[in-house]
Amino acid sequence: MVSLEGKLDLNDFTSLQRLYLGGGRITELKIDQCRKLNFLDVSCEWITQLDISNNLELTELKSHYESKPIKLLREKFQAQEQVKTQALTNKLELVKNKLHH
Repeated sequence: MVSLEGKLDLNDFTSLQRLYLGGGRITELKIDQCRKLNFLDVSCEWITQLDISNNLELTELKSHYESKPIKLLREKFQAQEQVKTQALTNKLELVKNKLHH
């Protein structure tokens, strides 16, 4: 078994869709260029830096730990999901209005 430590940069894997990261001592995960990523499990208690703002396809985020960085990440993910939902609701309303006129 391989145990990873420190910074892990996966940005060269631009077609990555699912990532399970458990155990090890990863402190920083770089996935901002993995734009096809739709599932992320960051069950790694050492993570201190993780940016998902470019991962717009991400629909599922899991973690077995609730460290401060993971809590902040979950809040950011939920906020992104709310923005996506609101955008879809707005588009639906526009279509409805066009159909009724």
